[in-house]
Amino acid sequence: MSAEVKSVALTRAEELESRIEELQATKRVLERLAGLCLGDHQPACPILDELLELRGFAFGPATASASDCRYAPASR
Repeated sequence: MSAEVKSVALTRAEELESRIEELQATKRVLERLAGLCLGDHQPACPILDELLELRGFAFGPATASASDCRYAPASR
């Protein structure tokens, strides 16, 4: 029985490590995209432009466009 519990624990640890790597990669992408944004209230939105190109990315019932971007100026 303890061998089964150990196996389950190690499998779960591997799954978590994979998820952590995925989240870190997502974080890096979002940070890169945020760096492209001037935060100047212009209708062009490089963040939405790139996200719309991602396969499977959805904003909800309707697809957003770059002109839908409403964001506050970046605080630097």
